[in-house]
Amino acid sequence: MNKYAYAILLVASFLLTGNAQSAQFQLDLTADGDSRFIDHFSASYAEITRPWNGSQEIDGFFCIDGTMCPPGIGTDGEIGSGRDIFPNETAFTNAGLLDYDMSGVSGSGIESASITGLSLDFFQHVLAENILNADYVTNVNSFSGTVDLFNGQVSSIDLTADITNVFDSAGFGMVPFQGTFTITDNLFAFLVDETVASPAGPFRQEWDITGSVDNLAAIPLPAGIFLLAPGLLGLVAISRRQQRLSIS
Repeated sequence: MNKYAYAILLVASFLLTGNAQSAQFQLDLTADGDSRFIDHFSASYAEITRPWNGSQEIDGFFCIDGTMCPPGIGTDGEIGSGRDIFPNETAFTNAGLLDYDMSGVSGSGIESASITGLSLDFFQHVLAENILNADYVTNVNSFSGTVDLFNGQVSSIDLTADITNVFDSAGFGMVPFQGTFTITDNLFAFLVDETVASPAGPFRQEWDITGSVDNLAAIPLPAGIFLLAPGLLGLVAISRRQQRLSIS
């Protein structure tokens, strides 16, 4: 074998080995219905399951502070002509990707692995409409955490990440809003609330999005627990009967 062929085989072997050491998990999320995007500059908010003018497809906006609302519109009154801020409602499918280290993972039983990569895309699910009139991207500044695996499949996640939602506005340039993204077991929180100085005055934006991770593997209960269930129910029934007798 000549040295060039050997080099090619060596590189291919390295790539295959490297790929085998990591895996990727797609974050399919369901947001809580009371999750909100809040534009404090205009004192208004949108809420996923709150219909605007009778339409569930339109999420907002509603006035959050009666002292700052247009004349005749009190707190929680409808503002503007209606916007679909949450186009997918509570279905936040493919809101991000996790990479985790598979080295040392056998793929059998309950194991854990370190999270090595994270990317997020919440703009497709929260169309933050505001005076910037621009799209935003979510940058992950730092992260740490682990995934639990059952037979090689992700069953729970422990993650903390510092993030920044960055608008690219023609009028104001790059406008950043910092926050956090966390997952504990099967529950997530996408929380951003920051005030940024602008020529138009203090500009505060807030993402208050919480919910659950849908596509985690379930860990089956031990078979013995079903054998214990009738006995436990019997003990509960006896305890209740004794309580009733003592009362009477």
